[in-house]
Amino acid sequence: MLAILHLLIICLMIFKIRKLQIDSMPVVVSIGYFILKCSIGYGTWLIYRDYFRNGDMLGFMNDIEFMFQILINSPLDFIQAVLGVGHVELLNSLEHWNASTYNPYFNDSQTFLIFNLMIRLISFGDVFVQIAWLNFASYIGLICLYKSFNYSQLKNGIETNKLNRIELLKFIPFLLPTVLVFGSAFGKESLLLLALGVFVYSVQLIYNSRSTKSIFYFVLSFILMLLIKPYLLLILLPGVFAIIVFKNMPTWNLKWIFISVYCGGLLELLIIGKYFPQFDLPLYLFGQRLNLLRNAVWSGANTLINPVLFAPNAIDFLKRIPQSILFSFSHPFPWEIKRWWMIPISLDSIILLAMSALLYVKRNTIKLFYSSLSFLFLFAGLVLLMMIGFTIPVLGNLVRFKMPAMLMLALSICSFKRHSFKIKSNQ
Repeated sequence: MLAILHLLIICLMIFKIRKLQIDSMPVVVSIGYFILKCSIGYGTWLIYRDYFRNGDMLGFMNDIEFMFQILINSPLDFIQAVLGVGHVELLNSLEHWNASTYNPYFNDSQTFLIFNLMIRLISFGDVFVQIAWLNFASYIGLICLYKSFNYSQLKNGIETNKLNRIELLKFIPFLLPTVLVFGSAFGKESLLLLALGVFVYSVQLIYNSRSTKSIFYFVLSFILMLLIKPYLLLILLPGVFAIIVFKNMPTWNLKWIFISVYCGGLLELLIIGKYFPQFDLPLYLFGQRLNLLRNAVWSGANTLINPVLFAPNAIDFLKRIPQSILFSFSHPFPWEIKRWWMIPISLDSIILLAMSALLYVKRNTIKLFYSSLSFLFLFAGLVLLMMIGFTIPVLGNLVRFKMPAMLMLALSICSFKRHSFKIKSNQ
């Protein structure tokens, strides 16, 4: 009953607040989409609880309960332990708080635990309440992404109440199986979608008007991205730089700008790594690959795969990039899925290929890649797929980690506008 009450409160917020609704669609669609996400999140939790009886989701929930008890009994000691200035031994037994991410300076699981600890204050330990508010966070991020990629058309007053079937393809990215599953489950991906959506929306606002509000959103989302997925932030920043600096460039030049920024940046990074080993990208990814493979074998992962082999040098690394992108894009194949209820998460690549083919057929009536954001997500998505294809040795992790890449590619592909449209009269 408590979960239903919280669900109704969030649905009422969506109904009352226009900015939380999907533009150009009835409000019932927005509410229905949120309920769909929550339902999938609940189902995913039940599957993990009843079939796996372990894993990150259950581990996170146990850590949150443990942290809550410390907070209630010794608030000051807990705050000091979280900040790392004292009583750190209180958190030593937590599975995810101290989980190694092969980065001695940061553990993004801590951000997820603190966020859920705040929800725990109103959920009274009900995991379904936790999932509802996590879904609300990811829902906000997805709404921001939709508004960002349709900003110019909505801002210019296009008649959005008469969408044709081709326009409905713009909603497909938000219905990708991995987005619905991992973006709705009790996991860090929900916060990632929130951070990514607000970050991209703030970039769009700054692009159009550098107001105090847009700068505030940018700084806030920048910090959140840094706390959730700093490597994804590093992938996006070169493209954001290109968008802001080359704001007034004609659209047809944008592709060459992004090619120069990302390809030039990669070559520059490889050159720097030759003289400063701490910035050696191939060596870093090779080390990550070995660490992840060692951890997968130690933990007994039953879906081991072989990432793309490469020697940790610049030449072999560059030669293997196309193979790495194709590897992570195409896996998992349906026959690699061991349980029937996991089959949908293997369909993202098929859906993206089908959308690409359909939009190519419709190329005479629509304009593809007309916005700078479409190029940003195209290149960022490919870079992320490249990194995943070189490093991830477990099929389940590959699917989770590539979710934002597939979402970005889908948004990039579906970033189009019709060649002719009606503008609302101001008279």
